[in-house]
Amino acid sequence: MASCACAVAVRGANWSSIRAARAACAFLKRDVMHKHSAISGMRAGNSRTLRVAYGVGAFGALLCYAPIPLLFLYYLTEYAGISPALAGMILAIPKIFDLALDPWIGRSADRFAQGRGSRIAVLRVCIAILPLSMLLLFLPLPKWPPATLALFYAALLIVQSYTVTAFSVAHTALAGDLSEEPAAQASLLSARAFGSTLAGLGVAGGAPLLIAASGGGHRGYLVMALVLGLAAAAALLWCCHAARGTPLRSAGAAHHRVAAESLWRDLGATVANRAFYAIALMLVLIGIGSSSFLSLLPYVNKYLLYAPPERLSVLLVPIFLALLGGVAVAPAVFRRLGTTAAMLLALTVSIAGVLLVGMAIWRADDALLIASCALFGFGGGVMTVLIATTGMQLASVGGAGEGRLGLYLGILFSAEKLGQSIGGIAAGGGLSLVHITPGAASIGPEVAARLGVLTVAAPLASMTACLCVLLASATGLKRHEGVAAGRREANA
Repeated sequence: MASCACAVAVRGANWSSIRAARAACAFLKRDVMHKHSAISGMRAGNSRTLRVAYGVGAFGALLCYAPIPLLFLYYLTEYAGISPALAGMILAIPKIFDLALDPWIGRSADRFAQGRGSRIAVLRVCIAILPLSMLLLFLPLPKWPPATLALFYAALLIVQSYTVTAFSVAHTALAGDLSEEPAAQASLLSARAFGSTLAGLGVAGGAPLLIAASGGGHRGYLVMALVLGLAAAAALLWCCHAARGTPLRSAGAAHHRVAAESLWRDLGATVANRAFYAIALMLVLIGIGSSSFLSLLPYVNKYLLYAPPERLSVLLVPIFLALLGGVAVAPAVFRRLGTTAAMLLALTVSIAGVLLVGMAIWRADDALLIASCALFGFGGGVMTVLIATTGMQLASVGGAGEGRLGLYLGILFSAEKLGQSIGGIAAGGGLSLVHITPGAASIGPEVAARLGVLTVAAPLASMTACLCVLLASATGLKRHEGVAAGRREANA
């Protein structure tokens, strides 16, 4: 607008008017540049606060979701009066829908953000849904028939799950809007992973205490849901406030109009991005390894360590603490080594941890078992950040990514959930193969030996397969790094 005004002033003017108009243009340009510099400087000066707020957003979202896998099955069977088989089906139905529709949810969230010029609009909608959906899940209900209760809870879980996916897509892509530098994005995504892990630890330790302190039963669960929901809403609101005014900047967002194409056509357009699908496959394999390992640890604790259930935290806490440590150092590792070398190091650390778990079980060495579990968690924390950073970069760089960032991220979240589901199935099937009887007080030496082998073999096989995929796709990942570097230089 300033340029148009200056052009009008110049037309038909004498030399003095022209000089005055040029001076006005120069002043306006300096003023605009000064304001732009001031805004950029303010964002740079508050970069630490912004990273913290970004991580707190992930913390708030997981506060609404973490109680479901930890507590909801027990709540359904003990307080809602639903049979264990039906309760298991209620929890399984949303995962089936997730696998089918997460890419569509991701694309829809991206288009919603494009229509409003910012991903903060998506986050604000999620703030209204996530705390409320958790509160409704733990709300005491009338004595409805079991089928009616099942439909009610399954519908709520589907809504919550899709909202979590929409939030995750918008929140992850927001890192690309806040910064175009991969190192800065790695720092933001590290804060995101840190916040999510911290929320998981907080819910695991704090939710049972809240329930007990509120008298237990329906009242205890409702108070727990209310407290966590309020805390989640406050965290999510702070995240939106800190990132307010952030425009769409990543590929395929602000500058590209998304055509009204079918989902299948959009999915077909992503097939050429082979490096991205290599990352998605790695995410599936990592999910299988981590999920199967964590699912088997309670049986290791009971049958191989002969420890009571409450002692399981001795194995789990080091894993999560090491996971936080891996998340914290991941950006520095990424900057120093690059994508491929950093992933290779992280996978090697995780595989070493699994092998040491086998040695600790064979030697009955509790200290070595705790240390090896921590090593496994540390490698997993580094990989969590690297996978998220690389996946988002691959989705954003190049023509295939234009207009489809949300779809790409939806595919990644589908891959993550698929890996977690397969890992749980693998652990359960493996326990049947080694003849573990549910509720048995003890097992024989042969069964114990097979359980030890299963605990190592399941995660080791998936992590080794992930390493093979990484080595096979190393050339494509390096090419991606070169393209991303060239694009940053062009933008500069």
